[in-house]
Amino acid sequence: MLNNSVLNDHVVNDRAVDNEIVNDRIADEPAVSEPAADNSVMEPGSSIPAGMGRLLGIDLGERRVGLALCDPTRTIASPLGTLTRRVGKRPPWPELMRIVEEKEVTGAVIGLPLNLAGEDTDWTREVRSFAADFARRSGLPTCLIDERMTSVMAERAVRGSGLRRSEREQKERIDEAAAAIILGAFLARERMSRAEG
Repeated sequence: MLNNSVLNDHVVNDRAVDNEIVNDRIADEPAVSEPAADNSVMEPGSSIPAGMGRLLGIDLGERRVGLALCDPTRTIASPLGTLTRRVGKRPPWPELMRIVEEKEVTGAVIGLPLNLAGEDTDWTREVRSFAADFARRSGLPTCLIDERMTSVMAERAVRGSGLRRSEREQKERIDEAAAAIILGAFLARERMSRAEG
């Protein structure tokens, strides 16, 4: 498993390098709105109810589901691993629900793969459907967040992590790093929103 402190250091360093991209993405998202009263999926710019509790970050892919988890104070996002998904088959629901229960997850943040123009694609619609199913199955507040450029940032973080080349090239590492970046971006936006008050 990837050393979380090394990855988090590189994510922070890559964020500094890519600060313009990240700030532009956060600025492009609508202002944080009130959380949904029910367990429906919240669009980018929405907020999960404030408080303590772990959030699960999810990067849904055709072959793998990258996962990340934050600490109970919602300060740091760390890679959690990946789940295998067979192409064209249902997501690994039993494993996802087991993780939700075992890790005492209180909400989920799912990366929304908009195209570079910020528009939906066929894959975006599939992720929206997954998010709705996740919210229904888990009963947890679930928020979508714009994930543009997270794969590039994840690849940079993994490449700069000091791992051997064979370990860096494992796609699972990039998927879990992308999930950590997605969740970390959400947590940062939440902190900024609270600071602006």
